[in-house]
Amino acid sequence: MSRLFGLGVSVSVLSFVVLAACVGDDPGAPALEPGTDGGADGSSPGATDEGGNGCAGDTIDACGASCTKCAAPEGGTAACVNGTCAKKCEATQTLCGDACVDTTGSRAHCGRCDHSCGAGECSASACQPFAVATGFTDVHGIAMSPSGVVISADSDVSLCAKPDGCSAATSLSTIVAGVIQLNDVTVAGTVVYFDGNDGDSEIVFRCPVAGCPGAGPDIIESTVNDTIGRVIAGPTDVLWTRYQSYYGQYSRRCSLPGCASSVAVRPIPTTGPYYDSPQRELTVPSRVVSVGATSTLWATGGIFNDSTKNLRACPLASSCPTPTEIDTAEFTVSALTYYDGKHYGASGATGGGNVIFSVSDAAPGTRALLVSDAAGIADVAVDASGIYWVNGTTGKVLRCKTLKGCMGAGETLAVGQTGARRIALDASFVYWSTPTAVMKVAK
Repeated sequence: MSRLFGLGVSVSVLSFVVLAACVGDDPGAPALEPGTDGGADGSSPGATDEGGNGCAGDTIDACGASCTKCAAPEGGTAACVNGTCAKKCEATQTLCGDACVDTTGSRAHCGRCDHSCGAGECSASACQPFAVATGFTDVHGIAMSPSGVVISADSDVSLCAKPDGCSAATSLSTIVAGVIQLNDVTVAGTVVYFDGNDGDSEIVFRCPVAGCPGAGPDIIESTVNDTIGRVIAGPTDVLWTRYQSYYGQYSRRCSLPGCASSVAVRPIPTTGPYYDSPQRELTVPSRVVSVGATSTLWATGGIFNDSTKNLRACPLASSCPTPTEIDTAEFTVSALTYYDGKHYGASGATGGGNVIFSVSDAAPGTRALLVSDAAGIADVAVDASGIYWVNGTTGKVLRCKTLKGCMGAGETLAVGQTGARRIALDASFVYWSTPTAVMKVAK
């Protein structure tokens, strides 16, 4: 039995070897394609999923160990790279989300992904300005509210709530109409503050952004013959500057949100007239003012017989008969604003042109120079995204992207805006006024 069993094994092994040799020598056997093992589905030997179902592993229809089918982006193509799906665009396009985009001309992705121009065009990777509202005779000022941009123009205060701009005939909402000698506007929360006249009285008014009630605007303060310079809101107060015809400059404030009563910031001078003392400011009440959390700054336009005093400060907490002198050089201050603990302003500069500077709110003192530009800066606005300004002489709207300053040339956002006066910001756009229109452009 043992000899027969051993012989049987030897015969079987020998038969297998002979059979294998015959198969290998068969000239009719087909050649294998590179990357296949001859399986029925032609799958790659290295791309078998956990269930044992083979797949190519390196194609867009079966990519990677899980044999994923790769999806192409809109306007582009799909690829499988090293076992991972990839989305590809042409060299002139950028992948933004799930679409291939030409960012040089896309309104939704202008210059970079998700940079929307709103209703403005995109040209050469830059958003172009467009009109919020036009057709005014004289735009006095603008201010931002949660509902949209508030516009003081001619004798009306209006609201444009449409992101693509408003038509005066159809969608520019009137907050109050027919204000005599309407000046600037300012907004605190959902309330608009502005000034105007009623006979000999110069009045500080307020209305909801949604519109004045039927009885008309509320009167915050009414004073006979004392000219108002500007009404401006800060973080906790609304302040207005006045000129008393005999004694000179003064200013008052009311506390937000109610503004129930007003108190003096700069008291009315008790001696005069203004031309008897070099400490008296000139006869025009300051329209260049900023209100911080603890102090207010204002441009004096020069002191009588002393042109080297152009910027002053007072605390808000108590009446301030003796201001702090900030600017002791002949640099006329053309703009002031407040943001996050600092006052920002524009003034003349040594050697010509203009500079933008900052001053501490908690301890007003030496100016820190931040930006330089040609002469003609009319207004400045600041938020976390940078420092913005309009130059009415060069017709440019510009930006410095860092609050630390950029003493070289700023980035130009718009040109051709000669006579630009005021500037305001919201989260995504820059707004400014010209004598006859309000414009905007994406940040």
